[in-house]
Amino acid sequence: MKKTLMAIIATSIVVLAFPAAAGQWMQDSFGWWYQNDDGSYAKSQWQTINGAYYYFDENGYMLTNAFTPDGYYVGPDGVLVQNMPTQTAQNGQSANSAQATQEAQAVQDTQTVKAAQEAQVAQAAKAAQEAQAAQAAKAAQEAQAAQAAKAAQEAPSAQTAQTASQSGTVFQRQDVSDAAIESIKTYDDYLNMYLKIINNYMADYEAALKGSGLYDEKSFRELKAEMDTAYEEQVKMYGAMRYVPLIGKNELVTFLKSYRDSLKATTDAYAGIIKSSIDSYDNMMKAMENSYDNILKSSGNSNSYDSAMKSAADSYDSIMKSTADSYNSMLKSTENSYDSMMKSVENSYNNMLKSASLR
Repeated sequence: MKKTLMAIIATSIVVLAFPAAAGQWMQDSFGWWYQNDDGSYAKSQWQTINGAYYYFDENGYMLTNAFTPDGYYVGPDGVLVQNMPTQTAQNGQSANSAQATQEAQAVQDTQTVKAAQEAQVAQAAKAAQEAQAAQAAKAAQEAQAAQAAKAAQEAPSAQTAQTASQSGTVFQRQDVSDAAIESIKTYDDYLNMYLKIINNYMADYEAALKGSGLYDEKSFRELKAEMDTAYEEQVKMYGAMRYVPLIGKNELVTFLKSYRDSLKATTDAYAGIIKSSIDSYDNMMKAMENSYDNILKSSGNSNSYDSAMKSAADSYDSIMKSTADSYNSMLKSTENSYDSMMKSVENSYNNMLKSASLR
């Protein structure tokens, strides 16, 4: 009877000493604490949370599996163990030691059951993760197989394009518009788009120069080899990640657009030189015709003849200078475009690496 009365009194004291609060549990590497709605948290005191009693140390962290400074025992979850004797009572009443041992064993059994439940949950979570990983791997394999099948279908057309290059026939232009470039999703899409840009460059180059005095089959093959080498460098960088979603897509899209525009500017410059040369040739022929007419009109007059020949020579020199100026302008434009492109490539690549490291 006396023991029961003491337990009731002790419980009443605990209930009165524990303030109720509302808020949320927080955790860091040191343990758990309870943050009240006003942002405060208990220190060196009890607090009632959802009907359970918890003790928080001087730093505000919840005690577990320990006696509190006022002699009460809290379990592994930090909740007051109501039936556990106080530390004072345990030290002062040896007659209750057997009961304390039994209750401690009950706590230990509860911990064992909880640990087993947690282990079961962890095992189930691991199994779910493994199943998810297996599904992802299977999906990746299927996607890779689909890409390989697509590549196999496109191989004949690629071989046809290569044969066309070797035989001197015209390349077929492909879609390298902004929308097409922006639609890429994987590194395989990026490499295919890079190859299309090279193909269009060769098509424009061939269209601009073929049939003119500037076209040379050997130079054309050397240019094709340079483009192939550039593509192989890209494959070395990204080939191992062909079917991986793009990291730093915006930088790669910007680079492809810049690369496309730079190559287009080069072929436009070639085309401009061809047109300038044709115009210059027409002008030269017209000047020669006029000079010849003047020579015929002034036959028998040596001074007039010399003047007409000098005029023809001056016209020819003017035409050649105009052609040379056009050619030098093209080279300067190409050099500037190339420098700008390489700077853009360097910036895009650095931005891509920075983006990948942040992820």
